[in-house]
Amino acid sequence: MFFSSLGAILTASQLGRLYSRISPRNLLLVSQGLYLVSLLSLPQVPDLAWTLFPILLFGMGQGLNIPNVQAQLLDAASATQRAAVMSVNGMLLRLGQTLAPVSFSYVMVTFGINWGFHLGVMLVCVLTLLVLAFVSSSSRI
Repeated sequence: MFFSSLGAILTASQLGRLYSRISPRNLLLVSQGLYLVSLLSLPQVPDLAWTLFPILLFGMGQGLNIPNVQAQLLDAASATQRAAVMSVNGMLLRLGQTLAPVSFSYVMVTFGINWGFHLGVMLVCVLTLLVLAFVSSSSRI
């Protein structure tokens, strides 16, 4: 948990500088790349000590993704809709935090632990396609 949080803190603290150089859409794509590298490498690590680097990368993806998505939502919503949009976003986040551990645990118990990582990779690919399809490359916060 510490290394994931550390990666998120280090990356999120630099978002202001990153926004001046990279579009929010490209930052979302970079975050998906960090997730992908992390999820593909975790099942390959030889021992516990080697898990720190992929976990740090995953946290860096979180640090790019979460604040960026929230900023994009705020930017897309009108002033009169912002509270409702952020409320729905919070509700969906809590729903995901509730269902994901149960779903992934079921997959890992039923098909093996590596399938949890395979499922994560599949979800990252779907999210990447959604970013490519729906997030404008010219959007700027």
